[in-house]
Amino acid sequence: MSVATSTTFDGTSGTATHLERTAYGYDATGIRISASTDTLDPADGTTVQSTERVEFLNDPQNFTGYSQVIRETHRDGSGQLTKEVTYTFGLDELSQTTVTFENGQASSPTTVTFAHDGHGSVRALLDAAGAIATLAGHSGASAIRQLFTYDAYGNAVGFNMSAAATVLLYSGEQFDQQVQMQYL
Repeated sequence: MSVATSTTFDGTSGTATHLERTAYGYDATGIRISASTDTLDPADGTTVQSTERVEFLNDPQNFTGYSQVIRETHRDGSGQLTKEVTYTFGLDELSQTTVTFENGQASSPTTVTFAHDGHGSVRALLDAAGAIATLAGHSGASAIRQLFTYDAYGNAVGFNMSAAATVLLYSGEQFDQQVQMQYL
């Protein structure tokens, strides 16, 4: 298990105001299988604002040649199911289907298809009609067009990675919002 901590500081006093702590679980081969995030406000650790646990179902035997996450299961601090994301793979990632849950009731599934560039980066999410999808990002941001541009180093250009409705972005790899890095 490893832990990553992100702290936000007050600009004038320099005191910590917000803390996110994520604990990652791994299987025997070193592949990530879970991430549990606690958000603490204030950052002294006295008040836990929210907790989220994500479990990753991995497929080590697929056409890409690498272990791939085929399902993410998101739960809140009480263990209540909040979201399931299922990925379809061929030689690369093909599509993503997301189902959100509210009070135990599932929403209608939303399926998008990945549009890649020659580097393998996801440049857009397409809806069933083949148009650029307009969806809310995985961080709960308002609905935006799911169109992505990167610089030569994989940094987002003109969009916030947390506004993307997928975690599969630059090079088609998973972007971990908690540590602001790709999970490889």
